[in-house]
Amino acid sequence: DRFGRTPLYEAVVGRHAACVDRLRELGAKLALADAGGELCARAKAGEATVLGLFLDAGADPGAADYDSRTALHIAAAEGNLPIVRLLLDRAGAAGSPRIAGARDRWGGTARDDAVRGGHAAIAKLLDERRAQHNASLEA
Repeated sequence: DRFGRTPLYEAVVGRHAACVDRLRELGAKLALADAGGELCARAKAGEATVLGLFLDAGADPGAADYDSRTALHIAAAEGNLPIVRLLLDRAGAAGSPRIAGARDRWGGTARDDAVRGGHAAIAKLLDERRAQHNASLEA
């Protein structure tokens, strides 16, 4: 449309999972100009369903906003463990360390944000994922 939104984008924000799947089958592309900003906004709002649909539609879970913050940074800072898990799971074994180790423009990681916010369970999960990744590299 005139705002650059595609039918796939509209299906995602409308929470129409079946439409997202069908449009992807037909080869639709998400074409987000600011994927990082969009994912960060959804993480901040706690919109796990929409965030998951964006990822289903092809958005990169490691996409960053204007401050180089990822949705994982935001979810960790907010203490939103389900969204942290969603992002790490969708990134997969190879991608989890990449997004977990991403640094914002101030040099901080999602783990730093979790610790600063007093979200010990999230910091522990991020540590565990990093340890699992390192162990798989050594094997």
